[in-house]
Amino acid sequence: MKKLLLPLLTVLVASGCSTVPVLTQDSPELQTTQSFSAVDDKAVIYLYRDREANFGLFELEIHIDDEDVNTYPACYRRFELEPGNYFFEADHPDVFGFEDEMDFTAKAGEVSYFEYLPIARFGIPGETKIVAKTAEETQQLIREQDLCVNPIVQLKARD
Repeated sequence: MKKLLLPLLTVLVASGCSTVPVLTQDSPELQTTQSFSAVDDKAVIYLYRDREANFGLFELEIHIDDEDVNTYPACYRRFELEPGNYFFEADHPDVFGFEDEMDFTAKAGEVSYFEYLPIARFGIPGETKIVAKTAEETQQLIREQDLCVNPIVQLKARD
């Protein structure tokens, strides 16, 4: 009986862990995401979470207008947005943490890059920032850190 207890406990604990949605190698979505290419009639945003950032075990949300989209540690995601205005709000795991906000005008055919940066601080509330990045630094970091790829999110403009 004792020999079965450890394997059973391991399976129970492992199955209770959340899973991160990751694109598979044979997925057409993966090819699109890794192309970093623009779309003629939509704006494209790449949002990543650095492997070395704080709160590396936390799944965090980014609020885009009325949509809540999960972000995962050491992963990046492609957003395809209809042209228009969007309101972004970062999530922070601390109750009193500051959450960055950003108005974004999506323009068809453009590609933008952002880092989703949760920051922990001792003694004072942390914050989460949405930091604009260049294509070169984003793509280099994604390659160097071998970030996982989350499914594409498609959003419609609010106006």
